[in-house]
Amino acid sequence: MEGITLREFLSLTREVLSKTGKPWNKKRRGRPQFDASTRIMALLVKEKYGFTYRETEIYLNENKKTAMECGMTSIPDHNTIWRTMKKLKEPYLKQLNQEINTLFKKQRNE
Repeated sequence: MEGITLREFLSLTREVLSKTGKPWNKKRRGRPQFDASTRIMALLVKEKYGFTYRETEIYLNENKKTAMECGMTSIPDHNTIWRTMKKLKEPYLKQLNQEINTLFKKQRNE
């Protein structure tokens, strides 16, 4: 997906996540969690750009306005992004990437 801006990528990701649903249920106690979509969006940014977890946190904070406009409710820290990676199953991530790529190609061809 060369030539895609962060805004386009996050918008496509949000659209795909709205159709696929949440990969896990919220806990009923403890500290409120980051929104699942926000965590997954941050993780996909990490994977797309090849960042480390800390670099992803820094990049998203530097582009906070764009991230918030594209549906992120807040910017997760690098530990939260790492825990999200450990929590998600690989087939789920592959499915998301495939759907995002398909949607991107479809939009580019229109």
